[in-house]
Amino acid sequence: MAGKGEEVKPTVIGKLVVDNLEDKAWLLLLMRKFREAVEMAHHLLKNGIGTSETKRRLTKYLSNAWYASSAMKRAKLYLNQPYLKLNKPQLFSVGSKDEKGNRNIKLLDTSEVLIKIPHADGKHTWLKGRVVFGRKYLPIVKELTTDKYSYGASIVLKDKGKLFLHLHIPPELYIKYVKKNLKLNLLVILLASTSIQTESAWLL
Repeated sequence: MAGKGEEVKPTVIGKLVVDNLEDKAWLLLLMRKFREAVEMAHHLLKNGIGTSETKRRLTKYLSNAWYASSAMKRAKLYLNQPYLKLNKPQLFSVGSKDEKGNRNIKLLDTSEVLIKIPHADGKHTWLKGRVVFGRKYLPIVKELTTDKYSYGASIVLKDKGKLFLHLHIPPELYIKYVKKNLKLNLLVILLASTSIQTESAWLL
């Protein structure tokens, strides 16, 4: 369930392909560490550790403050649970109200994405992936590449090692492109009310 004041957004999902095997290995390693960071954040917050100290520890573990903030935000979705054990590796980069686009998972165009991989020495590298969205969502994704909107982005691992990119977009942008289609308008309403629950189901 979304926490008090948690903003829910429609989600567009695309299949993510990372062709370079070394890059994919780095991405999977980061996804495993991010999963552990979410569990760590949940444990710390449940035991009364403040948000500043929790973020400091997560930043040290992930070598990236923005991923740390994102892990903490995700952990807060599960604070009603006594403990948290996530089965699937995952990665999440929250959108910022003060910035357009996304700081760590950047769309290059409607078929390519850059993913920031932080390293323990404080440096980082960017890996490139191919992403395939449904045709009806391409105009929405195209808008996101213009940096006019802020969006959140998640990467999840499904069965047989398949990767998927989830884009959490502003409802007004979604509605802009689907307002002529009644069925999709109903989908917007459904997604806006259940996207956090759906996202949780993918990630548990």
